[in-house]
Amino acid sequence: MNELLLAPGDKAPVGPTLRCKGWVQEAALRMLVNNLDAEVAERPEDLIV
Repeated sequence: MNELLLAPGDKAPVGPTLRCKGWVQEAALRMLVNNLDAEVAERPEDLIV
């Protein structure tokens, strides 16, 4: 699971490439990863995961 999340400084992936078994699972993963991306998140420094 750790390889699916972001390391500090990485960007959230975009585009049609799936990293999960389906789009429902991919959507949930992208919502989580977008919260970790400093360019997209509102306050990523305050996020506790």
